[in-house]
Amino acid sequence: KAIDKLGFSSPTVVANYIESLRLLKRLDDALYIINQVLNANHPYLHLSNDIPILFNSANVLEELGRYNKAYALIRRINILKPELHRAWELGADILLNTPYVEQSLRDIRVGTQAQTEAKANAEAHEISTKVETSGTSWPIDRSDAREKAMAHIEGYLRSAVMAIPKSHILIHLLGAHLHRQGRVDEALQCYIKTEAMKPDFIPAIANIGAALQSLGQAEDAIIVYERLLPLMPGDAGVRNNYGSLLGVMGRREEELYWLLQAYDLDPHFENININLGGFYQDDGQIGEARKYLIQASEVTTRSRDLLKLRAATIMNPVFRSWEHAVLSRLRFEKDIR
Repeated sequence: KAIDKLGFSSPTVVANYIESLRLLKRLDDALYIINQVLNANHPYLHLSNDIPILFNSANVLEELGRYNKAYALIRRINILKPELHRAWELGADILLNTPYVEQSLRDIRVGTQAQTEAKANAEAHEISTKVETSGTSWPIDRSDAREKAMAHIEGYLRSAVMAIPKSHILIHLLGAHLHRQGRVDEALQCYIKTEAMKPDFIPAIANIGAALQSLGQAEDAIIVYERLLPLMPGDAGVRNNYGSLLGVMGRREEELYWLLQAYDLDPHFENININLGGFYQDDGQIGEARKYLIQASEVTTRSRDLLKLRAATIMNPVFRSWEHAVLSRLRFEKDIR
C-alpha cells in the first residue's frame, strides 16, 4: 500500500519492501524492485546509495546465487559506511561460504575482477584511513587464479578486521580462512584473540582445539576438547577429534569409546569411519576395519575409489609395508575394479 501511494520516493519503504519480499521467499519480485531501483538510467538514482536498500538487495542477490552482484553491493556499502559491521560480515559470508570464488575465477583470469576490486580498494582507503590491508587486499599478480582469489578473500577479511576491530566474528572468520590455507599458526592466533574477546564463542574454542591438533600439540588440544565436550553434546566432530587425540597419546580404550560415540551421533561422517577403520586395523580386526572403510567410501565425495581400494588391500599391521606397496601399484591401474 505504501509503495502504491508513495512510489519509490521513500528509501525506508523501498528497503523494507525488498526485505519483506525476501522473507516471504518472493525473490523474483524482490529482484524486479532491485533492478528498478539500482538501474543507473532510472529516475530513482537517488536510492542507489541508500545503505539499507543496498544491504537488503545484497541479501536477496546472495539467496538467488548471484554472488558477484551481491558482493559488489557490499563493497559499495563498505566504502560508503565502513563502520557498518553487518555489511563486512555479509561480505565475508559471501566470500567464504558460497561458490563466489568459483564464480569469480573466470573474471579474475581476464583481469576485470582485479581491476574492479583494486579501484574499490583505492576508494575505500580514501574514505577511511583506518582500513589497512598489509598489501594483500586484492588479487596479486600470480598466474594461478585460485591463489589470486584466496589473496583477495584474505585482503577483504583483513580490511574488515581493521574497519571493525571489535568484531569477534570477523577475526574468527579471518582465522578460518587462514586455517583453510594451511597457515595454522596464524589461524590459531586469530582464534585465541576471538576467545579473549568472547569467551563463550564455541566455534573459536573448537577451532583452537583443531589448530592445536594440526600443530601436533596433542596434550593442549585434549584440554581444549575436554572443555568442549559438555558444551557441544551432540557434535560428532568434536568426539571424533578427541578420540583421535587420545589414540595419539596411547589411550586406546578411550579412543575407541569416543570414536564409537561419534559414530552413533553421525554414522555418515567420513573421517569417523576412516578413524574406526584405522583403529580396527591396528587392532588386527581386518573385517571390522574393512567394513568402516567401505562405509567411508560410500559417504565421501572426494576419494571414493581410493577408499575402496584401501579396503580391498587392507592387511594385518605386520604386513603394512606390503599393503602399501600393493596399494601404490594398484592405484596406477587403468581399471580401478
